[in-house]
Amino acid sequence: MMSIIFLMGAIHETNPTKTLKRRPNFPLDFKIKLVEQALQPGVSIAKLARDNGINDNLLFNWRQLYRQGKYGVQPKNPTTQQAELLVVTLTTEPSPLRSPLPSAEPVTCDIEFTGARLRLAGNLTPALLCALIHELKGPQS
Repeated sequence: MMSIIFLMGAIHETNPTKTLKRRPNFPLDFKIKLVEQALQPGVSIAKLARDNGINDNLLFNWRQLYRQGKYGVQPKNPTTQQAELLVVTLTTEPSPLRSPLPSAEPVTCDIEFTGARLRLAGNLTPALLCALIHELKGPQS
């Protein structure tokens, strides 16, 4: 049976036999399994969510709750290695043990990051290397 309600000139139809669609309530183990898969390196969260029939924003939300410990399990560390920071001290005077870099000979400087390597070659001056290190350190607070 359908009823029609008149409200200030607008017609609204209601159908008492039609039930409201409820949000799905996913099991906790399903959420944890997907979040742990999402934390693996190289995994596309959008693809993982799509493959499991959920919205990617929902998976991002689950991941945040998991990291906060709200699912009652200790978050596992991702399998990727965390970058280690090295303390670098820069001085304005050249070291007495080494002579300044020769200007005529090409020099190579390799800087390794997690999963990447930056190789500089050519006439590298101490000023250029200092500027590079300064930029790599990022903004200082």
